[in-house]
Amino acid sequence: MQGATLSPPRLGAAAAGRDAGDAERLPLFDELYERAAAGGRCVVLDFGPASPAGIALFNALRCRLEILDFPHLMPRLSQARDAEDFRQLLDRLLPPPGPHPASVVLCWDFLNYLPRGAIAALMDILSARCRPGALVHALIAYSSPQMPARPCRFQPAGRGAVQLSPAVTELRESPRYTPKDLLRCMPRHDIERGMMLRTGFQEYILRMVREEGESRSEAAMDDAAAPLMGGLAARIRKPPMGARPLADPAQDIAPGTRPITPRSREVEPG
Repeated sequence: MQGATLSPPRLGAAAAGRDAGDAERLPLFDELYERAAAGGRCVVLDFGPASPAGIALFNALRCRLEILDFPHLMPRLSQARDAEDFRQLLDRLLPPPGPHPASVVLCWDFLNYLPRGAIAALMDILSARCRPGALVHALIAYSSPQMPARPCRFQPAGRGAVQLSPAVTELRESPRYTPKDLLRCMPRHDIERGMMLRTGFQEYILRMVREEGESRSEAAMDDAAAPLMGGLAARIRKPPMGARPLADPAQDIAPGTRPITPRSREVEPG
C-alpha cells in the first residue's frame, strides 16, 4: 500500500507488522471489569467472536456472555444502501434479545469501520437490549491517520490487557471520530471516561443515560466533549503531510470475504 508505514506493531498506523498474539494494555477495560465485578451478576454483549479466554474471564464474574460476532455479520451489513437499510438488515441478523437486559457492551474497534449513520442505527438497536446505566467500551482510531484494513480480534489476556490477531499487513484511512462525533451518533449515551493510548486509539467508556426520544443540545455536546478534546489536542502529534480526516469512513463498511448465516452464541456462567 503506497504511503503506508508497515512497521512498529501497534493498533493504529503502527499496527502493521505486529506479531499476532502481542498483548496491549487497556486501562479502561480493566476499570470496566472491576465495575462489572462490583455490580454482581450481569449480561455482557460482545461484538467479537467467542474466545476461551473471554469466556473464562467473564464466567469468573458469573456473567452471561452474549456473542454477537460482528466479523461474521460485516459481509452482509456491507450490502446496506443507507442507514435505514443498515438498521433493517441488522435487526434481521441479530439474534432475539435475551431475557435480561445487558449491563456491558464490548464494541472493541468495530465502530471505526462504520459510517456515522450506521453507528447511530447500531447503538439505537443495542440500546433497546440494555438496561439504563449500561456501560459501553469502545476503541476509536483518532491520532493515527491510518488503521488496520479490517477489525482486529481482541482476546482478553487477563483483566487489563488483550491479545490482538491476526497480524496486520494492510492499512486503510482512519475516520478519526472525535468525542463530539460519537455523542452525535449516540444521543442516548454520555462519555464517562476517555483515555488516549500509545497506539493512537482513544479508549472510551460510555454510559447509557437517556430514554428513547431524548436528545442533548449542541451546547451540551460541546460541554461534554471539551475536556476530552483538550486532552487530545495536548497529546496528539500533527498528522503526516497529506493526511486528513475522512468526512465518513470509506464506502460504508469494510467488505468481508466469507458468506455467513445469522448466529450468536450465549455463554452461561458455570
